[in-house]
Amino acid sequence: MPDISLPQIPQKTLLEILLEKKLLTPAQADVVRKEVEYTARPLEDVIYEKTPIKEKDLTAAKAELYGVPLRSLEEEKIPFEVLGVIPEDAARHYEMAPIDKEGNVLGVGMISPDDVKALEALKFLTMRRGLGLKIYQISRS
Repeated sequence: MPDISLPQIPQKTLLEILLEKKLLTPAQADVVRKEVEYTARPLEDVIYEKTPIKEKDLTAAKAELYGVPLRSLEEEKIPFEVLGVIPEDAARHYEMAPIDKEGNVLGVGMISPDDVKALEALKFLTMRRGLGLKIYQISRS
């Protein structure tokens, strides 16, 4: 069976990690928490709206949260052979991108490594090709 490296179940919350790294103050975290609670808006959207946090810092905190390596696509040279493993419509829908292939293991960058439906789709796509899977945290931009 191919090797599959999936995100781990978080032991902390994203806000706790941001507080520990001093990227948010307790007051900012409280504002974010209340806004999410009252509006049911996505946590990341509220963090960007209500705090001065930078995308790279939030992305690094998410990588720590899910226990996956952080990867930047800015200067990545993605091998042509991996592009066909994930259909473009699935990559766009689930906000993921094939990055590399080491041996029989496909490296995939995800904006939301906790997206269960995306992970199921990835497992299906890689297993039918006999590939293992390694998840990376990537940023939106």
